[in-house]
Amino acid sequence: MMKKIADIDKIEVKTVAEDWKSPRYLVSERDIKVPGVERQALANILENQDSRYVYYPTTANVFKANGGDNYAHGGSSLEEMVVPLLEVRTTSKKSTAHEVTLQINNSNLRVTSLEVPLSIMQTEPISSKVTPAAFKLYFVDKNNHQISGQILINANSKDTQVEKRIWRANLTLVDQPYDRNQVYDLVIENIESGAQNRVHYRIDIVDDRG
Repeated sequence: MMKKIADIDKIEVKTVAEDWKSPRYLVSERDIKVPGVERQALANILENQDSRYVYYPTTANVFKANGGDNYAHGGSSLEEMVVPLLEVRTTSKKSTAHEVTLQINNSNLRVTSLEVPLSIMQTEPISSKVTPAAFKLYFVDKNNHQISGQILINANSKDTQVEKRIWRANLTLVDQPYDRNQVYDLVIENIESGAQNRVHYRIDIVDDRG
């Protein structure tokens, strides 16, 4: 239980109108010499031209000032006098972590049907050095026009067994004539970054529409 502080435990400092005083501190331009009281120049603290000083008790006593009678502790506490300063240093080395990638396992890159079967492998398991990523896959022609639907893959497997990091899916091509001598690209696009990896395909579909 806190008790009323006796006047004998208070430091008497006469002030003028320009001073700013509380039980814990006194701000003044004057040169004050009182036992048990120290000061800091505001100019040094604020790095400006302020001519005032902050005076504070170094003992368990407080300044005699208007205010409440109860008080929790006297003297200058660490949290009142010290402002923590953190110095953050970064190394020149960049993070070695990188996003996971996908690759196509199909050995045959010649398409003979509008339904294109794909075997898609996540190249590495997710770890502290490999971060997950989401991809969309679709076909484009030489003018970069999309000529198929698209599939979405969220590559986030942590499994170390390669066969468990493989997706199998079909992409359906637009029903139109294709030039067997032209190169078409399967685009593997990172949805967040937009980075693309392209796999060249030949499309050789017999057009029997007459």
